[in-house]
Amino acid sequence: MSTIASTKAKQTKVEKAFDTFYKKQYDKALGLFEAIASDKDLEPWEANRINQFIQICQQKNDEKKNGGMPESLGTVSVLMNEKKYDEALALIGKLKLEKGDALFLQAEIAAEQAQSEQALDLLKKAIEADGRNRGFALNSPSFQELLNEEVFSFLKQKQN
Repeated sequence: MSTIASTKAKQTKVEKAFDTFYKKQYDKALGLFEAIASDKDLEPWEANRINQFIQICQQKNDEKKNGGMPESLGTVSVLMNEKKYDEALALIGKLKLEKGDALFLQAEIAAEQAQSEQALDLLKKAIEADGRNRGFALNSPSFQELLNEEVFSFLKQKQN
């Protein structure tokens, strides 16, 4: 199969998974996303995003079984993907997260809301609290559009 054909096939699978997800057919979408996640040629940010949707499907399936959303990090991810940022921020405040984790999630939300300065400030604090957040930011879909901005160039610089 040519690269173009395999890219088209991959695109079709992704479109079908998202279409199924947005139709709220979470059981079926879960299987489709898991099949996509097994592709070893995914870019790190693609794999990260697909895994987030796997978590959301699992969360939605659990909600259906248990009658509500638990207060968890998975729920924060669900709320962020549904663009329910105020609810996500409130839940981050309730959860017992490490300081760097909470700051990183807040930075992602600010980035997704196009609040670049706030995202930058929170991200720097998150990295200061936990240096691993630099790598997480490089692979986070939330920061992809900001990585080419000069003020975010520090993320791509080698560390001593």
